[in-house]
Amino acid sequence: LGAQRIFENDDGCRIDVFNQQVIGKLILSPGIRERSERYLDLGSLVVELVSPEDIFLFKAVAGRVDDIEDMFSLMQTGLEFDVVEAELEMQVELLEQELFVTYVNEALTDLTEQHNVTTPLHGPVAEITERVYEELEVLHAL
Repeated sequence: LGAQRIFENDDGCRIDVFNQQVIGKLILSPGIRERSERYLDLGSLVVELVSPEDIFLFKAVAGRVDDIEDMFSLMQTGLEFDVVEAELEMQVELLEQELFVTYVNEALTDLTEQHNVTTPLHGPVAEITERVYEELEVLHAL
């Protein structure tokens, strides 16, 4: 995942700690920071937990097998997909590229295949992915 630190207890509960960039594919944007909730404040150490919507996006780009199950579980909590889509658009702007969206598309495809569900993200993400693949084909042809 590219986490700076990974903490896991004996029960298998795991916390990934990131600083600035997540999974080497996403940036901790102002929106992600604003949606985060303070969990712990020890003065010199502050721990904030990101929103379920942002976790859904992180899981979508991580590419791990278990992440699809986690995405499905997160969907059961009533995610605000307009927030996820807005963050996706913000990431495109911050990263100045759309390639990472192809990872999201792959995860959404797996989610549909494994759980027979779709999200409001499917259409916009598929459209961006198609554009990225067309651009890559043009570059490859050159």
